Amino acid sequence: MKTICIILCAVCALFAAMPLHALECTPVSTAPKLDGRLDDEAWAAAPWQADFATIGVEPKTPRESTRFKALRDAQGLWLGVECTDAMVKGQKRVRDDGTWIDDCVEIFIAPHALISPDPNCQDYYQFIVNAAGSVFDGYSIGGSLDDTWECRFHAATARTETGWSLEFFLPFSAFQSDNEDTWHLLISRENIHDDKGSREICSFPHVQYLQATEKYAPLKGLAIDRTRFGSTMENVAMDAQITGGGAECSVTGELKTLFAGDVELRCQILDSEGGEVAVAAQWMNTTANAPTPFRLPVKLTESGVYKVWLELWEGHGMIFQQATLTELKLAPLCITPLWPRRNTLMASMTNRAARFALECKLSEEQLAGAQVVVSVKDANNTQVIPAQRLTLDAKRMEVSFPLEHVEPGKVKASFCIERNGGMVASAEETITVLPPLAGTEAYVDAQRRIVINGRPTFLRGFYGCGLGDPDQSREIPLLRKAGCNVAHSYVLNTEDLDTVRQRLDWARQGGLWVMLYPYPHMSATTAGLKVGEKTYLTLTEDVRTHIIDFVNALKDHPALLGWFLFDEPRNAEYARTLKEINELLHEIDPAHLTFGNDNDGTGCVKLRDCADVLMPDIYPGPVKGSDVVRTSIGAIYNQVFDVTRKCPDNAVCFTPQSFDYDSFAERPNSHRGPTFRETRATVFATIAAGSRAGMIPYKIGNPEVKYGQQHANAGIFCSPEMKLGFLEGVMPEMASLEEALLAPDAAFPAVCSLKEVKLISRALAHDGQKYTCVFSTNLLPKDLGEAIIIWPNENPVRLLSEAIPLKQNGREIRLPYGKYAVHILTDDPTLVSTVSVEALEAQIALESESMKKSTGPTE
Repeated sequence: MKTICIILCAVCALFAAMPLHALECTPVSTAPKLDGRLDDEAWAAAPWQADFATIGVEPKTPRESTRFKALRDAQGLWLGVECTDAMVKGQKRVRDDGTWIDDCVEIFIAPHALISPDPNCQDYYQFIVNAAGSVFDGYSIGGSLDDTWECRFHAATARTETGWSLEFFLPFSAFQSDNEDTWHLLISRENIHDDKGSREICSFPHVQYLQATEKYAPLKGLAIDRTRFGSTMENVAMDAQITGGGAECSVTGELKTLFAGDVELRCQILDSEGGEVAVAAQWMNTTANAPTPFRLPVKLTESGVYKVWLELWEGHGMIFQQATLTELKLAPLCITPLWPRRNTLMASMTNRAARFALECKLSEEQLAGAQVVVSVKDANNTQVIPAQRLTLDAKRMEVSFPLEHVEPGKVKASFCIERNGGMVASAEETITVLPPLAGTEAYVDAQRRIVINGRPTFLRGFYGCGLGDPDQSREIPLLRKAGCNVAHSYVLNTEDLDTVRQRLDWARQGGLWVMLYPYPHMSATTAGLKVGEKTYLTLTEDVRTHIIDFVNALKDHPALLGWFLFDEPRNAEYARTLKEINELLHEIDPAHLTFGNDNDGTGCVKLRDCADVLMPDIYPGPVKGSDVVRTSIGAIYNQVFDVTRKCPDNAVCFTPQSFDYDSFAERPNSHRGPTFRETRATVFATIAAGSRAGMIPYKIGNPEVKYGQQHANAGIFCSPEMKLGFLEGVMPEMASLEEALLAPDAAFPAVCSLKEVKLISRALAHDGQKYTCVFSTNLLPKDLGEAIIIWPNENPVRLLSEAIPLKQNGREIRLPYGKYAVHILTDDPTLVSTVSVEALEAQIALESESMKKSTGPTE
């Protein structure tokens, strides 16, 4: 048995110890009136807190002042915030939709007396209220934010003579607190101070970045009654059974509470637009610490994804609340396509058997002795494969049938449940069988890898490629020398068709596939599709026609990999339009992929229906003068893992940071570019998290830029760390390890231990013989000593890419383990990497020193 193992250590330097501000909640018996104004008698009893400072390495006094007060009553926490603001910017928005774009206050609460020193375990709840009163809420753990978490908090804003003010009420029923007296709190304010949207962020207490939970201020004096607010609810689901009288729907779950006595369970069902579609309630008698199952009948008439709000009430108010998203299917027979994806069978697919999941909603009595009949017919209603008759032995089952001899065209698969000679339920699915194409075929396979012309491929390339004449531009030769296979363009779609085809020709001659926008002579901004000075949020008939013509003109070109649809879009209406465009492209060009990115895991999850391949561009944001990264490698791992977990139908391709803000910054900032070690650790962490489609950094930039030159398009060429790190380090290493990186998950456990450090393991099997294990860790700002790995066999093991000591004793392996270390171990004698980490770091050091001594002119 041959094995390859990659061990990653991503370490985030923590702030030096600083004293924390401690706050005391002022108790009140009468709550303020929630109107945004802080003129109630209750507020007069509490002192102002005003020690706000700009976030970052060096705290500064904000341009405009912010102060707040904290109260608590028997039901929850009250915060009153007053913002001096000469220019208030804010608009009404739907819940969770871009409130942070406006003037806003952000409230971070960690409902714990003690904060874990391990950012992988740190969690907090985040609430945002903009100046117009629109709200956002979410829950974050380990750097991964879930904005589907919601609670019924209350907020109101009001304009004042000097700016605006906020009243915020958070009920104790929103979540369980592990301490009855102390939470941790941070309040930040985003203040837009000019018409260009320039903003300043300040916070209380001062932090270097808002997610630094260990720096939040202790909030004391809450006096939470844990007996009243100590409930949990598990296994919440919504299901239906189809009977002769229609659908019988119900919400089920299990309640556990510290409260003993009569409680009312209230249920509210909301549709995707937030509208109420059903309510239900029942009284329950609870026993402390005893699980109580429940079933609430609800009246629903349509399938869909619903939000289920559950609340517990007793005589003095609400004591528990929880929101759960759940999908309801009301058809007697529900069909889910499993393969091929999008019900499109391409000529290059080797797996030519269609597979579907069947779920039957009929009762056991109706299904006794029933059979499933599967029939596949072409457009002429001719049977193309023999009909199958299967015993229905469960309400959920899988069905597959071959399509290797089916002619190109559309075929209809019919699924019927028959009993005693009669049909009791049926459903249909249409499958498109494509003929061999002149251009490139690309799809996402069952292992969520990208397959190009029948070959699984790990994408390697850059955003922002110009794709000029390779005889006159260094870009294409540089990409190919580095082992790249793909290029992304932001502007190629703005050229005339002849120019687009010529540059695609050059790319293919250089061995590159290309992804480009499908919007001819348009800009895809974060706010919508821009044509001239006009921005479109909806897909007009004119824009639709232009997209169709452009795609049809280029879809047969062999260099085309797919269509890039969006880059960090904002606005829920725009997202709905992107979904519509994605569906349009699947219809007119089913043989190519669609791509899109967003700058956090939550954003990618929201956009999962808008592209086949999601490209999270979560940047570490290194801080000048230190080894601190604002977003730890562990947090990046957690966010990418969250995307892979919540988006099972999408491939995931990571976008590392390959630029330095200083290269194009208009004003001083606290950022620096990532080092080679930080970049390498980030890339391997995301591969460990399930990013199987590839790695495409933002961005390549202009090869003519000199090190240290300030240039809007410097990209990787602004420093040796990034130019050499990507072109001679990460890219060639990914190319040499491509087969191992594309290998499927293996069954054996990889065991790794290191004092005070959590290790996340992943095993991959290659050709049934070779294995890859990825171990990642995070957090400690120091060299970590020696790691111990328990290998799955006793074969001799060696390191790839590095020349560091490795001790092996049977299955036990010991090796040094330091900051941002990535160790690739293998017992496969044929596996070779052409990259030497030590030699590359020495070259980077030499060129960095030369760069510092250079006195040449800069632009």
